[in-house]
Amino acid sequence: MTSINSPDDFSMRNLSYDAIPPSTTQSPNMDPDDPPRRAPVNSRSLVAVGMLCICIASFVIQSELAQFVQQTSDYRKPYFILYIGHSSYMLMLPLQFMTEYMKRFKSLQSTGIKNQCVEVFQSAYADFKVSLAELVRHVRPDDYQTTSLEDASEDQLIKTLRMSSQQTRYLIKISVSLAIMITVPAYLWYITVNLISMASLTAVYNTACFWAYLFSILLLGERIVTQKVLAVVLCVFGVLIMALWSSEDTDNRHNPLGIPLAVAGAVAYGYYEVFYKQYASPVKATVLFANVVTGLIGVTSLFILWVPIPILHFSGYELFQLPSWTTLGYIFAIALTGVMYNAGFMCLIALTNPVFAAVGIMLTIPAVAVADVFVTGVMVPASTIAGSICILIGFAALSYELSKDEDQEDRDSVRD
Repeated sequence: MTSINSPDDFSMRNLSYDAIPPSTTQSPNMDPDDPPRRAPVNSRSLVAVGMLCICIASFVIQSELAQFVQQTSDYRKPYFILYIGHSSYMLMLPLQFMTEYMKRFKSLQSTGIKNQCVEVFQSAYADFKVSLAELVRHVRPDDYQTTSLEDASEDQLIKTLRMSSQQTRYLIKISVSLAIMITVPAYLWYITVNLISMASLTAVYNTACFWAYLFSILLLGERIVTQKVLAVVLCVFGVLIMALWSSEDTDNRHNPLGIPLAVAGAVAYGYYEVFYKQYASPVKATVLFANVVTGLIGVTSLFILWVPIPILHFSGYELFQLPSWTTLGYIFAIALTGVMYNAGFMCLIALTNPVFAAVGIMLTIPAVAVADVFVTGVMVPASTIAGSICILIGFAALSYELSKDEDQEDRDSVRD
């Protein structure tokens, strides 16, 4: 995770950004023009790998649970399941608080559980406000003074770290936008699954990494790098092999609206990843900030995204019906794994970039295939093996390019 330095008086000058520590070290006597020495462990990369592992593990469990429910239950209420799942993101707030409590426990000055909880909350909230202030200043530099936090006076710091009305409105706007934007591709998937074959749907939806790269170039100003393009294309090609090169696919469903809706879902998901990176990820990435934003998406979903439920019910498109207690238990289990998946995914985007996150998530495809072997005892087909190899090679190539980008950023930061 990340390091916190929070004194009892919460002095503004001692507030930690809770940021991932730098991956290079430099001696005070070292010539600034010399290349920096790499630290034994690149902390940002290590945390990113950990988040990717959480994403893969939680997605595998979620997929197996969802498959079990689909095979053993007649409950077909996709939007209600989505509503429960996305509202459950709010669980990240207490989970993050418990993490902060354990992380800060040794440095707490207060006695008693209540006072310690208040101290942890104040310290974590202060760190969150610092990240929010930096994010809003980065996104809307014209609305704020140009004085940096390092050069600011104590009064300026206190004013900066208060959550202004502008920052509050921005946080609400981002929470609502992200809650809606993540619901659109998810619901489009449920709609499209009944219009085209699962193979075609899987192939189209996993082109999200291509759209994420395209939007990263258009919106984030990312350079067009031949190696990255080839890595993304290789991963998409691997998905196409698995989805289309299979003699066992006898599903001939094909509705003219299916492919356009699937493409719209893939584009929406790719744009969501880049939007999150651009408008909801501070320059100094923090796990605390990413998880709080995920929790706020859940709160927003709970209080806003219930609106379509009565509309779908009275229109007759999806009649509202409560599931049985057993099915409800499985839905909550799916929702909990979904919380872990999306929290890890948001952190992964914040710590790396949308393209790496999207391609990394493709590793869930071979992971699910391996899990199916152990669960069902059926060997995966050759197309899955070939496609998985392409995805693994593409991911390795993209990881190498990301490592080179981090090295360059480290050198630039040291020179500055």
